[in-house]
Amino acid sequence: VLMATPLLRGLVEQCGAAAVDVATCERYRCLLDGNPFVSRTFSVETAAPNWDDYAAVIDLRLIVENAERSGRYAHRADVFAEFGGVALTGAQRKPDYFPTEMELGAARDAVRLLPRPLVGYVWRSSTAN
Repeated sequence: VLMATPLLRGLVEQCGAAAVDVATCERYRCLLDGNPFVSRTFSVETAAPNWDDYAAVIDLRLIVENAERSGRYAHRADVFAEFGGVALTGAQRKPDYFPTEMELGAARDAVRLLPRPLVGYVWRSSTAN
């Protein structure tokens, strides 16, 4: 779900999409809470919308697998965006996650409980992806 967020952002920014609704598994819907590029989310298990009501539907199921079967190996965000007709460059590949106020509050509470002094370390990956 998070690897599809560059496509969702691109649809709104590059194509002027008025509203982007997402249908996904119930357990992943929370990953899109607070995302300004998503109008509504639906659970495919319980409340999938009527697809005929939409001007366009982009079905991302099996897109990566089908691309790989045909010899196209690329970053998932690129495969999703390409299929959706959106061009991504460099930093545009970055997945979007917008924490809710409840998550931010829980994180602040957790940090307050950490022992002091606190030492942070950032490990930088050597790969571009």
